[in-house]
Amino acid sequence: MSFKMEKDYEDDSENEYKGDLIVKSHGGISAERIANLQTLQVIEDLLKCPICLNFLNNPYECELCGGLFCEDCIQIWLKTKEKCPMRCSELKIRRADVNARKLLNKIILKCPNYPDCNFKANYWDLFNHEEKCMFQKLKCPNKPCKFNGKFSDFLKHQLICNYGNVQCGFCKALIPRCELNSHFDKHQETKTLSIKNCSFCGSNQDLRRCLCNEVICINCLEDDNNLSYHEKCFKFQTGLIYTSKLYNISKNPLPLNFECKITFLSVGWIRVGLTFEPKIADFEEDANCPPYDIYCILEDLKQFYTYKNKWKYIFKNKDIQLEQGDVMIMRFQNGELRYFINGEDLGSVIKIPLIHQSNFYLFIQCRSEKSKAKVDYITEIFN
Repeated sequence: MSFKMEKDYEDDSENEYKGDLIVKSHGGISAERIANLQTLQVIEDLLKCPICLNFLNNPYECELCGGLFCEDCIQIWLKTKEKCPMRCSELKIRRADVNARKLLNKIILKCPNYPDCNFKANYWDLFNHEEKCMFQKLKCPNKPCKFNGKFSDFLKHQLICNYGNVQCGFCKALIPRCELNSHFDKHQETKTLSIKNCSFCGSNQDLRRCLCNEVICINCLEDDNNLSYHEKCFKFQTGLIYTSKLYNISKNPLPLNFECKITFLSVGWIRVGLTFEPKIADFEEDANCPPYDIYCILEDLKQFYTYKNKWKYIFKNKDIQLEQGDVMIMRFQNGELRYFINGEDLGSVIKIPLIHQSNFYLFIQCRSEKSKAKVDYITEIFN
């Protein structure tokens, strides 16, 4: 007697921002989630798993008897038993066939996050929705944290999770938030609990840190003589501090908290922001919506682009547009991005989730020859 469980499909349920953090339900689907239960009475027994006695969840079938079982139920069954639950002589399990899948589509399901979410759909359409539902529960990736909750609460939790890593402003080490005080105590014991004064003038006011880790105050940062010394730290991948191609990406990744100053030498069609995918620098197509993970503002200073949401009007209360000679400050702190033009705050704050993200880089897209910008500096700002 033998048994076999075939996997003839790829699991594509994990979406772009949740991945394996999703808290998934197991076993069968309870009757409370069936919106059209009364209309299914004639075929109800055909739609239920004989193991858990609930409605089928991602069904598999026995090739010999055609019995249908929930994926979780049959996997647990096979760990301890070799016989088919329907007592077949040989057990060979495969994904449910087309006819069974069509039959299941007669079920109208409520979202598992009901009543927070009122979405209802046919069986298979509901599974597509479930992975993208904004009320879906997520589990915290920081072990041993036990948090699981709605996506909106999950983002807030990541800012305060005791087990989440934060970067020490003195030694740059990543430390669990719950151990930060003891980490500072060690700095105190070793007399390293201090930020060096400005390397140029000795000031201890409004300090920043260059990407080469040298400390510099804002006054010295604005001095062209000092900036020329640090140019190597904020060049593009081309080795220049000027934009020179369609997609311009900084050579070095940006700090978790940074400030970037950009002067626009000429303005045509230009976008400024950050990206998690530096390989966009090799993308040769001039795309209005580049297929990469980027976050950027348009030269009209009203629209903001993300790969997920495309273009949206974010900055609505300004009547200004980017012009030649304008100076932009892009400041990113605690996962929040702000833009300033000639010292004026554009007003809106863009929150960028950093969960499971890698390094990010300065991104400037020049869609016309009239567009050219120069990076004046990129520095870490102390949190």
